[in-house]
Amino acid sequence: MIINENISTEYLLQVINLHRKILRENKVGSAIPHLNKKLFKAIEVPIPPYNEQKRIVEAVNSAFKQLDVITESL
Repeated sequence: MIINENISTEYLLQVINLHRKILRENKVGSAIPHLNKKLFKAIEVPIPPYNEQKRIVEAVNSAFKQLDVITESL
């Protein structure tokens, strides 16, 4: 999926994941709760150069892998 040639999809996903808790806590609707579109659209996405986005994604993924190893050793 191409959002924009200057934005890595993986990077954008990481930015959205940063806001996951607040998005989950602010669902709208009672029968079938869904995402608060106004809140979602208000998320500001800093856009560093593409190579920096890739570096950030790699660093986040590496940190999560380390956390997995730590969790498994507990």
